[in-house]
Amino acid sequence: AQRRSQWDVAEGLIRESIELAPDEAANYQRLAQTLFQKEQYDDAYAAAKSAQEKNPDALSPEILMGTLYGQAGNMETAREWMSKAVEKSPDDLATRLSLANWYLQNGDPESAFTETVAASDLNPDSLDAKMLRGLAARLLGKYEEAEKYLELAHLQSPGNAKATNQLALVLIDSGDKDKLRRGVELAETNYRQYPQDEQSVSTLGRAYYRQGKIREATQLFDNLLKAMQQSGRDLPADTKYFIAELSVDIGNPNVATRLLDQALASNRTFTYRTEAEALREKLRGSE
Repeated sequence: AQRRSQWDVAEGLIRESIELAPDEAANYQRLAQTLFQKEQYDDAYAAAKSAQEKNPDALSPEILMGTLYGQAGNMETAREWMSKAVEKSPDDLATRLSLANWYLQNGDPESAFTETVAASDLNPDSLDAKMLRGLAARLLGKYEEAEKYLELAHLQSPGNAKATNQLALVLIDSGDKDKLRRGVELAETNYRQYPQDEQSVSTLGRAYYRQGKIREATQLFDNLLKAMQQSGRDLPADTKYFIAELSVDIGNPNVATRLLDQALASNRTFTYRTEAEALREKLRGSE
């Protein structure tokens, strides 16, 4: 009852905001989210549609509903809404990209890849389409395609930290010495530009580890762990795997086990899940 009362209050405040700014799409999106929490699903969808009417660039109402159902744990209904979104707007780039990102975040790289191909067909110059296609391809083990599209994204936007990090990781893990060297160079450049970005730190730590620079990798990961602990934020699962692999090599299997258990408990997309499972099984055999 108390929780319902809180949502009633929230709805009232949002409706007051709408009266003051009736053309503000974000207010209608907030209203949709609040009504969804109150299990008023039809009204939530109506509010989501109002948001797009106010701003055609706002998130598709079908995607917003799918996202909300996914957050509520109802993945079956969430997927139904996502399907409705693409049926309604098959030639809308934003819809395809939103779907691709949602599928990636929810552990379905195959569906994400399908959406990125459609997005690329709609706009071959889309940076987001190149990025997402590269990420999906990487998760599916299509490493040559991942490298191709992440390279295109990096060339289009050299200062994009995420594109550079992802390209560097593909090159670092390729098994090719020349690609490893270039991956390290990219990681170092990105780190110099974004020294406070945890992904850039993590990528360089991984690069040094793959290059055999254990001391440098250890220092980077130790600093990253301290920074994340001080900020109260958690490490991404991929980074936990990187540190776990390093920890095994430097004789800290207990640290590795703890980090692997945390990483594998996550339901989020995890690029190195297969490798993490294999390493955890190996450690389990030595316990």
